[in-house]
Amino acid sequence: MAGVVLALAALAAVPALLGRETAAGFEVVAVTACALDKDGSADIIIAGDSRAKGQADPLILSARSGKPSVNIAENLNLGGDLPTLVNVLRQRPELLAGHPLLLISVSTDGVNDCSFPNTPGAALFNYRPWEHARLVWRMPGEYPGFFASWFVPAVKRGLQHKWRGDGFACDGEVYLSPALLASRGFRPMTGLRVPTGKGKPARYLIDGARWRLFQASLAWLEASPARAVVLFDAPFSPDSVVNRRGTPAGEMELRFADQVRTAVAGRPKLRFLDFVSHGLPEFTTPDFVDAGHLRPQAAVRFTGMLADSLGLPP
Repeated sequence: MAGVVLALAALAAVPALLGRETAAGFEVVAVTACALDKDGSADIIIAGDSRAKGQADPLILSARSGKPSVNIAENLNLGGDLPTLVNVLRQRPELLAGHPLLLISVSTDGVNDCSFPNTPGAALFNYRPWEHARLVWRMPGEYPGFFASWFVPAVKRGLQHKWRGDGFACDGEVYLSPALLASRGFRPMTGLRVPTGKGKPARYLIDGARWRLFQASLAWLEASPARAVVLFDAPFSPDSVVNRRGTPAGEMELRFADQVRTAVAGRPKLRFLDFVSHGLPEFTTPDFVDAGHLRPQAAVRFTGMLADSLGLPP
């Protein structure tokens, strides 16, 4: 019994100790933000997951707005979620000092507690003991292994960096490849594959810990100096939409869009562009690298649509 109490107490302490860290001391999003917007001069900051990383071109938004834009989005497993973004902005308040517009890609995997490979440290470090227990109950054969192989080592590394004080700080030279500097962080996806499967396994929990953190992040962003926060849920390929219809994957995508729409309602600074529920007939399946990522030329067109939605002059 004493061991259980100690274990619960240790879990309860993690959010207080590491809840505002971007990861286990170092995070791709923090590094990219430092390299691309060290002085906080960007007027439009693109953030969120891979569907912003490769589908929202800051050079196009800069050309349309006449102001600097950067893309600090990243794959979910590398910190492309709202909690990571908020922690980066907390640590670098100068990013928001100029009252930029934040354009953020969000997706179902970003709030799905059962999507273990796509759970960055900034989210998992904020889980409460009963939220861990809920996942053990839901997935007893998988979560304990994930907890032991990922969560415990990440906490250990995070505490070590915190103790030594050697976590990432934007106070020196940060390397980013010349190509990424030139593209202002835009990394379009390439490939030849056009899958039309029915999506990922039916393991979903989108009203748990990560959804709680998603909502808390929205509240922080609403109160932040950003002049506006625009969330978008990028489209899926038409074939994948048809194949997912009536499946848990398809149902969860629509449910997630409804949840986000409700979460931003009544918050004047927040706006949600839902390209999943309504679709975009301008894109056909060959425009996609896979079910959820556009090819480079299609991404250019999609960025133009985002610019139109933001009211930027053509």
